[in-house]
Amino acid sequence: MTEIPFSKSKIVLMFLGCIIFVAVGAWFLKNPPVDPDSLLGNEVLLRIIGVLAIIFGAIIGYFSVRKFFDHRPGLIISAEGITDNSSAVSAGFIPWDDIVEIREMTMNNQHFMTIVVQNPQTYIDRQQNAFKRKMMQLNHSTYSAAINISANTLQCSFKELKTQLR
Repeated sequence: MTEIPFSKSKIVLMFLGCIIFVAVGAWFLKNPPVDPDSLLGNEVLLRIIGVLAIIFGAIIGYFSVRKFFDHRPGLIISAEGITDNSSAVSAGFIPWDDIVEIREMTMNNQHFMTIVVQNPQTYIDRQQNAFKRKMMQLNHSTYSAAINISANTLQCSFKELKTQLR
């Protein structure tokens, strides 16, 4: 059995990024940098971007804090399967018998391992939180798989994660 713990330093850096997002969003709401000769000339658009930045930063910040204080391993790979606790939208236990394919994906310079399972709806329905269910549905429609595992919060590189899962 292999346990990959959370990387507290990666989570702290993620949280600091969230603080910057919220701060820039607040700046756009309070005093948007209006430039009449560009797209930044639309004050309403800048305020909408500000609200979205605050919401996005707050959501990711909330989950960062939760993962920082989570004492469970981020990922467990055993003879029975994979236990995913690595992100805000973790799948939980995935038995090897249910896994159809494990593939590498890259989107916007973000690398992750996509776990294709026989019945993704089972994992989507397992989520108790409506936001998490919606995010898994979005993952499924975007990447043809509801389960995606990144090394962003784990004490390993993406290359090490890929080696462990394969």
